Formats: sequence, structure tokens, C-alpha cells
Amino acid sequence: ALASTQNWEGSTISNSTSRASTICPMVAFASETTPLMGAKIGRRVWCETWWLPEFDLVTIEDGASINRGTVLQTHLFHDRIMRLEAVHVGAHATVGANAVILPGSSIGSHAVVGPSSLVMRSEDVPENGRWAGNPLRSWNTRSDIGATP
Repeated sequence: ALASTQNWEGSTISNSTSRASTICPMVAFASETTPLMGAKIGRRVWCETWWLPEFDLVTIEDGASINRGTVLQTHLFHDRIMRLEAVHVGAHATVGANAVILPGSSIGSHAVVGPSSLVMRSEDVPENGRWAGNPLRSWNTRSDIGATP
């Protein structure tokens, strides 16, 4: 194993930083900077989004994958009142590109939320399942995609 390597800017980093952070600038940002702002980010997390509005209300567990353009929304305005709630992404869960996760939601471990899906406020996505759509529903077979409920 190498004692050190170079990150995307060419700076020398130690092996304590994940190898993925040498490939993608956002992964380096998520794994090294957001914990300083209060986010709880696990090990080996792939986070390819800038949309973490209130860092201290975001928890992403080990091995989770947050894809490009995903919004982990932690606040909503209702009747001119701002409401804040935490968002939790479980271990080894995957959130597809451009999905929106609203406040108070929790994504179970090993769950998959498909691209451009909407997880409603305070919704709990069960672990070990595949979910997609707006509204969110089970996505276990190819025939489920685009089917009417």
C-alpha cells in the first residue's frame, strides 16, 4: 500500500482518505468538509451532490451512494413557517440521480431509490427494497416502471 497519494488538485494526501476522493471532487468535499459543518457522513460514501441545505440535519451511513443532482432537503416552508427535520440515508443505500428526499425522511439500509423519484416528507423507505416514482412505489420488476397503480 502507498503511504500517500495525490488528490484531484495534485496535493499529497494520506491513505486515511478514501481512494474515491482522489477521483471525484464532490466525494472529497463530502467526506472531508461536511463533517466539519455538522453532517454525519459514514465511511466509503459516494456523494455526488451539492444539495445538503442544513448539514447538521443530514446523516449518511457507511457505503451509501447519493448520485448527481439529488436533493437531501431538510427544510420546508408551510404557511410562512420554516420547518426543519433530519434526513437519514441508511448503510449501503442508493439514491438515484435527481431524486428529491424531503424533510423527516429515512431511507433504509440497502434500499434503492430510483432516479427522479420523490420521497415525501417523513416517509420511511423500507430496507432491502427498490423504490421509484412520484409518488414513491415498489420497483421490483422491469414491468413496474411506468405502470399505473
